[in-house]
Amino acid sequence: MSLTNTQKTVLLIAVIVLALSLTAAAWGVARWGFARSSKTDPARGITVSDSAEVKVQPDTAFITFGVVVRDRVAKVAAQENARRSSAVVAAIEKAGIPKSDVKTIDYSLNPQMNWDTNPPKITGYSASNTVSVRTKDMAKIGDLIDAAIAAGANNVQGVRFDVEDKRKLRQKALQLAVKKAEGKARAIAEAVGGKLGPAISASESIDEYAPYSRNYTVMARTAAPVARTPISPGEASVSAQVKVVYSIQ
Repeated sequence: MSLTNTQKTVLLIAVIVLALSLTAAAWGVARWGFARSSKTDPARGITVSDSAEVKVQPDTAFITFGVVVRDRVAKVAAQENARRSSAVVAAIEKAGIPKSDVKTIDYSLNPQMNWDTNPPKITGYSASNTVSVRTKDMAKIGDLIDAAIAAGANNVQGVRFDVEDKRKLRQKALQLAVKKAEGKARAIAEAVGGKLGPAISASESIDEYAPYSRNYTVMARTAAPVARTPISPGEASVSAQVKVVYSIQ
């Protein structure tokens, strides 16, 4: 069936109207999408950084004791070291430290060499036994050191302090850092005539510090401390740094 000129004209107009309607709808969707994306456009955001530090008294200490024995005969050095090390551990346990908090962290038996001869000669042997002691009684640290030295320890490698539950400290430091960053961002937004919107993104980093007292002390087994060893734990700290991007409304 052939169409008349009038029918052809009407059909053409209908096609044009439909095409214009689809184009307008597509343009409206594009504008709506652009409007939505522009609200979170990074170009309209504020990037701020800040930090916070939380300090606390350490509640745990780790003390490292050593017994070093030298002798011309390896077996004699090892046996004497075993005897003295056992006496040190017994003294530590007698001072109130449970066996579960006393741990051997190193043992060695090495030849002592005279490198001035050709060929080098073995002049003796050195037996070393190192133990780590954990305590939560900060007031007992000095007494433990004195007891261990009196029992035969001739190497006190150091005291390390720590905080048992760092999770709460990390969370508190992060909360304080974010609060400071938000205050800074709000001031910037108001200064440029805007209003601070919600956070778009955030990143963080954590630094932890625990005081470490290194007291390298070598004493003869028969030497007894003439005074109580003073130990001050100081403060442990957790620092948090945050970087936050806020939107501006």
